[in-house]
Amino acid sequence: MNPFLHRFTKQINYEQSGFTLIEMLVVIVIMGVLAAVAIPQVTKFVQSSRVSAANTELGVVDVAMATGMVDAQLTALPGPGGSALSTTLSSSNDFTIDTGYAISSYIQGGLGKLVGTYTFNSKGLVSSASYSGGPTWNSSSGKFQ
Repeated sequence: MNPFLHRFTKQINYEQSGFTLIEMLVVIVIMGVLAAVAIPQVTKFVQSSRVSAANTELGVVDVAMATGMVDAQLTALPGPGGSALSTTLSSSNDFTIDTGYAISSYIQGGLGKLVGTYTFNSKGLVSSASYSGGPTWNSSSGKFQ
């Protein structure tokens, strides 16, 4: 065999590439530690975002009801026979304050899509609410938490 070729083939056989088992285990342990730290933080961030979204929608609905009542020149929600009315709103198209004053008119874009369900007292203030996706209603603060 040619000495040059013999030396070349010998070099190829002894040079190996790739990672050792120890190197792979170290990388897996590092990734596990990073995941153990990051996953709880991401979960906490997502829950915080849901609470913020629920409170934002609550504010939008509250302002829409107040604006509609001011435009209709009402101090209480009208009920049958002129009595004050408590009402539940789960879509902005569900409720009309008075003739011509639909809640959907006071929500930007006029969209009837609400995630929460809101109960108003006769004065038009939110007395209770629920929001799908986790946040719970705190009746003492009047907000989601």
